[in-house]
Amino acid sequence: IRFVSGNDNYDINATDGILTIEARVVKISTTQSSFYGDNVLLNQSNYSIVQGSIVNGDIVQISMTTSATSQSNVGNYYMNVSSTNLNYNIQAQSCIYSIYRISLSITPNKQTSVYGENIELAQGEYTLTNVVNGDVLNIVLLTDATNENIVGEYDITANVIEDGVSANYLLTIKKGVLEIVKRNITLK
Repeated sequence: IRFVSGNDNYDINATDGILTIEARVVKISTTQSSFYGDNVLLNQSNYSIVQGSIVNGDIVQISMTTSATSQSNVGNYYMNVSSTNLNYNIQAQSCIYSIYRISLSITPNKQTSVYGENIELAQGEYTLTNVVNGDVLNIVLLTDATNENIVGEYDITANVIEDGVSANYLLTIKKGVLEIVKRNITLK
């Protein structure tokens, strides 16, 4: 900056100064989401400016990243923001990427037992829908039927042991059927 005086009453000695123009602070907010197991695709133009502004008709391309992946558990993840336009200091304010649970149904397959025998359910006999990421759920099949029940059909239910994997699913457990069949007797 150069100083010039039009007043002859003073002998002014000025030295050059420096005017520093700092990057303009702009804070943005965005909330984006997907379901567990889906690819994380960030919409780079889905944000709101919550503080500051873009001026002089500048075009500011904002880049967003997150640590969330298709393998990430259900929850909220912070998003980082940046821009290559050095005239702006782009900052994240409430930039969240949410991963939501997906529906999963468990249906025990039909099983049979002979009247009077101890009932032992085959634990791996169920059908799952919508399992992702190669997840393995800890499922136990149960029934109230015992070896004292008469011939007929009884409910099989499934119990999911809660762990980090099952928390990613919105579980629907359907009833299966245990059929107790007649015991063959051979008379001589």
